[in-house]
Amino acid sequence: MSSTWTAASRRPFVVAACAVLLAAAVLASLALGSRTLPPAAVPQALVSPDGGDATAVVRSLRLPRTVTGIAAGAGLALAGVLMQALTRNPLADPRIMGVTSVRRGGSPRGVRHGSRT
Repeated sequence: MSSTWTAASRRPFVVAACAVLLAAAVLASLALGSRTLPPAAVPQALVSPDGGDATAVVRSLRLPRTVTGIAAGAGLALAGVLMQALTRNPLADPRIMGVTSVRRGGSPRGVRHGSRT
């Protein structure tokens, strides 16, 4: 009696493992920095803010940075999935779509015309 793991049977475990890793990364991102906070102070600062230093650091600095990082990662993941779906190639990369040639042409124009940020 052999037990084989198919992709469908592995999917719940992979999703659960990724969710646990994301939660750990979010907790680390909120707790670690130039001023390290105890892990118990992070949920307290999020759920019941008391106006202390930990609350100010977590809510005004670290939480926006963490949410921005998650959103950027999700956007890059979505772009990769779309590129792979459009080209029907699981190994699709930016060179297939010509993104690298656009980058080479756009940067010099921006520098030459003095693009402002």
